Amino acid sequence: MKQKLIISIIFVLVLVSLTSAVDQKYLDKVKELEGDFNLFYSSTCPHCHEEIVYLKTIESNYSDVNFNYFEVSTSQENYQLYSAFAEIYNTSSNGVPRTFVNNKCFIGYDSGNGELQYSLTYNAYIGYKNLITDEINKISVNELIPESEEENIAINFLIFGLILIYLPTYFIFRKKIKSNEQNKRYWTSGFFIVLIISF
Repeated sequence: MKQKLIISIIFVLVLVSLTSAVDQKYLDKVKELEGDFNLFYSSTCPHCHEEIVYLKTIESNYSDVNFNYFEVSTSQENYQLYSAFAEIYNTSSNGVPRTFVNNKCFIGYDSGNGELQYSLTYNAYIGYKNLITDEINKISVNELIPESEEENIAINFLIFGLILIYLPTYFIFRKKIKSNEQNKRYWTSGFFIVLIISF
């Protein structure tokens, strides 16, 4: 009887260690893919299809981002990887589409724009299109210049243009400027206003 018990315990320990080794393979794969965009989907899921269509339209804008798509309803391998992602991100492995990007997990897909909302049911953020796109931008090396920086660049070019136009006027009209004290004050004041604006 003791021998059967010992053999049973050894069998269970071997089985558990084999299961852990398989799981470790997927956990290691998650570590490899963490810097990428990872989408887990089902071929029968309409929200999944909608997200994939959107991603395919923007994917070419992010040549430096790896987009990985894993179909989980027909592939046991992909489902095991999905479970490993869920374990590492402390989320459930129920429900697709499930997006893992930039250390965030999103559940579902909504083509509208929304604010960051956490679902306690899934332990994941709601998958609004704008939020998923923002996270892709964050992992992209070729991240586009934010609009505020574009505005600053445009203003700097404008001021630089004003200075380039303003300086030659002195040399063109210097006789007129030097001959009249009021013209000299106007020109000098204008020049300093342009300089002050440029800073």
